[in-house]
Amino acid sequence: MIYNTYEPPITIQHYVKSIWHIDSEGEKSVTRQKIIPDGYLEIILHYGDPYRINIDGCWRTQSKYLLAGQLTHHFYLENTGHSGMIGIKFMPTALHDLFGIEMYTLVNKVVEMSGAIELKAQPFIDFLLYGSFQELDIQVESLLKPLLKTPNRSHQAVDLIIRKKGLLSVSQVAKEISISERQLERLFKRSVGLTPKRFCRIIRFAHIFKLVESG
Repeated sequence: MIYNTYEPPITIQHYVKSIWHIDSEGEKSVTRQKIIPDGYLEIILHYGDPYRINIDGCWRTQSKYLLAGQLTHHFYLENTGHSGMIGIKFMPTALHDLFGIEMYTLVNKVVEMSGAIELKAQPFIDFLLYGSFQELDIQVESLLKPLLKTPNRSHQAVDLIIRKKGLLSVSQVAKEISISERQLERLFKRSVGLTPKRFCRIIRFAHIFKLVESG
């Protein structure tokens, strides 16, 4: 089994958390995984056999090119044969900034890329399909550089919550970035998809889960 994670260059860390690659190297035994919310977003490409997903009580076959929005509860994934996946794990506001997605429309959804979003994401799909595994971080940086924007209040709020591991109140976040709690709620709905309070809980839980996993 190949499992590689690449840290992105510092120039794009406001947008990308990590880049990853999984390949079962021909192994086809079926494995079911429980996926826990962690507060991040993903573009995922399956180049191996299809996966099945159960996010709402029903099992469905996944498409090859996927966008994964924010999750508020766990879900299950199951391979159907050879596993081959490459993914970009984006920061919580990145898909809104890059593709103009109203993120509340993707809460608890893992959807096929289509239409205008697929057109905008096509360079990422091409890179994932035809790029070199050894240069994933460099290639992602070159794709994102023309799209980079000055960090805004959404970035500032999300960075603060992640740095504090979710251990702060909504009023503290709003005060720190000099806006009202109502403005913060509106920003989060569009750019993150969740309320600031729910996002703090997910980040806090993800941190605790990591600590438990590591013993």
